[in-house]
Amino acid sequence: MSEMELDEGLLQDFITESKDLMEEYTSSLSAFEADPTNLDTINPVFRAAHTLKGSSAFFGLNHIKNFAHKLENLLDDIRHATRKADPKAIEYLYLAGNHLKAMFDRLSAGDTSVNLTPDEEAFQDELVKWMEETGSGGGAGGGGQGANFESACVSIKSLLADAMESGKDTDQLIQDITDVINTLPIKLEGQSGGGSETLPRPKSVHYKGIDFTECLLGAYDVISAPTFDPKAFDGYLKQAGNLIEENSLDDLVPHYQVAQEDFTAVYESGLDFDPILVGLIKNKLEDLLKGMDLTLHEEEPAPGAEEEAALPEAEGDEEHKGADAKADESSKAKQERKTMRISEEKVDGFMSYVGELIVTAETFNYLQKTIEQEKVNPNTIRAFKNANQAFRELSDELQESLMEIRRVPIKGILQKVNMMARELSHQLGKQVKVQLDGQDVQLDKSIAESLEAPLVHVVRNSMDHGFESPDDRLAAGKPPEGLLRVSASADKEFFYMVVEDDGKGIDPDVMRTVAVTKGMMSETQASSLTDKEAIGLIFGAGFSTAKEITDVSGRGVGMDVVRTNINSLNGSINVDSKVGHGTTITLKIPLSVTLQVIKALHVRVGKANFIISLEEILESLRPTPEELSTVEGRGLILNRRGQITPLIKLYELFDLEPEHPDPSDGLLVMVETTAGRYALLVDEVMGQQQVVVKELGEQFKRLNFLAGSALLGDGGLGLVLAADGIVRLAFGLDG
Repeated sequence: MSEMELDEGLLQDFITESKDLMEEYTSSLSAFEADPTNLDTINPVFRAAHTLKGSSAFFGLNHIKNFAHKLENLLDDIRHATRKADPKAIEYLYLAGNHLKAMFDRLSAGDTSVNLTPDEEAFQDELVKWMEETGSGGGAGGGGQGANFESACVSIKSLLADAMESGKDTDQLIQDITDVINTLPIKLEGQSGGGSETLPRPKSVHYKGIDFTECLLGAYDVISAPTFDPKAFDGYLKQAGNLIEENSLDDLVPHYQVAQEDFTAVYESGLDFDPILVGLIKNKLEDLLKGMDLTLHEEEPAPGAEEEAALPEAEGDEEHKGADAKADESSKAKQERKTMRISEEKVDGFMSYVGELIVTAETFNYLQKTIEQEKVNPNTIRAFKNANQAFRELSDELQESLMEIRRVPIKGILQKVNMMARELSHQLGKQVKVQLDGQDVQLDKSIAESLEAPLVHVVRNSMDHGFESPDDRLAAGKPPEGLLRVSASADKEFFYMVVEDDGKGIDPDVMRTVAVTKGMMSETQASSLTDKEAIGLIFGAGFSTAKEITDVSGRGVGMDVVRTNINSLNGSINVDSKVGHGTTITLKIPLSVTLQVIKALHVRVGKANFIISLEEILESLRPTPEELSTVEGRGLILNRRGQITPLIKLYELFDLEPEHPDPSDGLLVMVETTAGRYALLVDEVMGQQQVVVKELGEQFKRLNFLAGSALLGDGGLGLVLAADGIVRLAFGLDG
């Protein structure tokens, strides 16, 4: 069977859950890699793989189920200390995670085929072979004991169903079932040899805050006792089923159903529960338990604790115990946070209304200024001002609350960086350690999704162009293993992503040479570039210093994609690099793009209104004629305090009739871009204000020098400029 027909609603829920589980898998695996001696940190990784396996089986996605089962075997070996978590094992765990993610990506895109790709099959075979060659305590291939048990259960169920329909002789039925059981490689008590290691008896069992200790440990104890009591086991199992149903724990349903159905099939048949059948059912119960939160070992009592426990209770202890119980209940209530899923479209629609409120607030500001300039009763002005302030504060609070709703942790994206860097280091023959900081930082969901592609290209650039080979690093006096540090942080308005490597850095002279060789500029123009401007050429379309095209880089598109995507988020990029020491790339993005509210400077050129984000502005000034001059290859420049700054006449770029064509009569707005510092000539600075940036529409998407439009307080419209795009347009830095 190549495809499955699946319920669309259930499938979408499963896909959403699988993404959360994959994030848990990668983040927990990173924690385990940092301290492989702490086996407790591998349990969340195992639970994620175990749940994915069970849920995939429920949907008939056998390719995912079988793949996850083999991964689960490796994790089980590590959990039970029958296999050492060496670098090779860790690498296999990361690579398996990448393949699982690819399977779910295909499923999310609508591909419901149940076949592995050739690469996935090859990896699966390699993993099984490695586990067999290096020794597996849990069965390497899924074709061992675990698979035999699964097959036996199916055969026994089929025999029982046939017997009930045809009235087969009981003695013959028992013989048939015995024949099936005799094929199993089971280790009975007292026998030596292989066999899967049983789960140690837990001390407690919980799942998502729900306590299953009484029912599931009761079932565990009953089935582990010398004499099995089916009636008691049935009661405990039903209690567990009720808890699962009452609390809508759908992800536990697949494993619970298998355990419950296998037990019921034998229980209702009237067959005796011999040790082998009990062992089969116990395996199913353990499969259910493995996907839950287990406490396997009690904490050691503190010195003197036993003596204290033996002392009689002092007066008032009962009151303290009652208070403690209430505190525990309060704590539990705080931990059980209720959540609900809301479509992004509804949240975005609400955000657009908030945007209208902010525009209205700016209109009130404009009216307030107008009233203050006219002869209006001071009491009226004061009352209006107070009402305006209250409205402003309320709209700001509403905006912040809605932005909080849309925020998600950045952890998932950072974990993908870790996995990708591993693959690339293996592919490129380099040794790189990845350090991730700020995984708990949260940002707008749409930004997180848009940030993934730029981050991938920045990391690929560092891996391929930044880091040297181990031999070259040793020759340069560096350790053979490089360090890639990716850190995330945020303040009240902006999100920052910093990617640092300790590689060879970017040589500005090499950048100038390549720019001339590729015909992007003349030698005179190249020689006039500052080092920062030369380094900024990496963002040019088609620009690459690679000597040959590979699967990783060489086509000159990667960093251009970074610049384009960050510009579309109204963000900025800064590159600092030192030859021989490494490169630091900083991405700075507003915390919300769904509702893009910026503090900006309103400027006028002729009759046109423009908006420039304050985050891009260094200062504004009126130049003197002595500070202005023309330099070959750079055009008009400003020379102030010994610093040379190229000048851009906005009226020429937009074909406008200026009020002050002479720069010494106008004003210069100094901006910082990825290509360096530049001066924008304007006629007048109208003032600062908060604006809501609106998209211009699909037909303007390619105009990278425009970030959008904004409604001004007086009802007029202003174009929001992207300083980086303005510079590239003016000087042709795109080539």
